Amino acid sequence: MGKNIQVDHVVPVVDPEAGFQSWDVFISRLFCDVNNLAVLCKTCHEIKTNKEKAIAKERRKRLRESENR
Repeated sequence: MGKNIQVDHVVPVVDPEAGFQSWDVFISRLFCDVNNLAVLCKTCHEIKTNKEKAIAKERRKRLRESENR
């Protein structure tokens, strides 16, 4: 059972909507207060992570499209 549990940052270390902002923001989010951590099963963590990745992918796509105009 212990192998099915993972710890998740409630507020992602890198905001999928904004992307990487700075090393200071990254470090403060990575080494966060315990209130920003949640215990999830592996499947739920993968679902949340995949949603965040999809948001980030769409943001990068929009950015590329606006640069090509």
